[in-house]
Amino acid sequence: MLINTITFYSTTFMGTPKTDTKKVLELLNKGYNDAQIARELGVSRQTIGSHREKLGIKPKNMRSRINYDIFDRHQVKTLVEEGNSLNQISKVLGVTMSTVRMVLKHFGLNTQQGHIASNIDKSKLVAMIDMGKSQKQIAKELGLDDVGALTPIIKKLRIKATKEKVNSITAEELEYAIDHDISVAELSKRYQVSPQYIFARLKELKLQTKEQKRQNVKVPKKDFCNDVKAGFSVNKLAKKYHIGTNRVMNLVQKYKLQIAQKQTFEDIYPIETVKDLVQNASSIREIAKALEISDKTAYKVLKKYGLKISKPEPLWKILPHDEIIQAINEGQSVHQIAKIYRADDNDIYAFINNNGLKSPKKIYYENLPSKDDIQTAMNGINTEEELAQKLGIRKGTLNSLLTKY
Repeated sequence: MLINTITFYSTTFMGTPKTDTKKVLELLNKGYNDAQIARELGVSRQTIGSHREKLGIKPKNMRSRINYDIFDRHQVKTLVEEGNSLNQISKVLGVTMSTVRMVLKHFGLNTQQGHIASNIDKSKLVAMIDMGKSQKQIAKELGLDDVGALTPIIKKLRIKATKEKVNSITAEELEYAIDHDISVAELSKRYQVSPQYIFARLKELKLQTKEQKRQNVKVPKKDFCNDVKAGFSVNKLAKKYHIGTNRVMNLVQKYKLQIAQKQTFEDIYPIETVKDLVQNASSIREIAKALEISDKTAYKVLKKYGLKISKPEPLWKILPHDEIIQAINEGQSVHQIAKIYRADDNDIYAFINNNGLKSPKKIYYENLPSKDDIQTAMNGINTEEELAQKLGIRKGTLNSLLTKY
């Protein structure tokens, strides 16, 4: 308890112990990374990073940081000849397994497990990979204790397989994808390769995506500047010159222009105009028509300004009576009718109920064919689609009736 207390006070108030720069350099030369050195010396990664910067060593890849002079080739060769695995050699040398791989490659050596792995029938290995077996499972089946010995071989095979898959993609397939706005990300999922391979294949076949083509489109400076000054929006400019919105903004900054600000709600619907409409209009429909907007938007405008029509009529009352009845008799659905007259489904239902009419759905189900009608219509018909079309009903309804009868 006393020792823990002393340790707590020493680390809290006296700071962490000083790190030996020489020790850091020694571990860096052995191939350790910042996290491994920090764990070894019991300090933070930031501390190791500071020491590395003082030593003038940049955090590059492992190969560039290894100092091969500190390794004795004779010792490494002896360890290999004794039949030690990568893991065992790494423990003897006091370095990581990845460093051991680099050292063996540098000295032109290979472990027994590595020799076995390199002599494995590649077609057999590919078959195992295609079956979805993990590297550990493959190593077990092949009698390899060192799973890591398979890593470089499997990596090469996968890269080779990927390149073969990418090379099989034809120019016609890519041209079709470009014309139908299929993105590179979607293509990479379809062919199960990374996007960089798709871009490489496009470059190889001298093709460009629409986005790449947009980057190459020449935009006349004078016309572009005039359009910006005339108040064109970013989207309008992008559509006119067939370029992306990002490029529009880049050109605006390049030519030191300023995009006109978007119109505010008050600019689009001036309060005085709305007030006049409310005083003179008898319904929300009239206001909507005057402002050339939907009834819903008209309600929102009035709500925004806190206005109300003195005696608003229900929407179903002002709907064209004869036209809606005709639409119902023609078999149009409530939703279709509501869409035509810019109303809600509930308004059409209110119209139907208050005028004592039957809904299109009710009429549809009342006029369904009987069992005899279906049997008569089945003569000379091969498919359910043809039968449903002949009877004038939906395929789903036909299936229900066949089950029922």
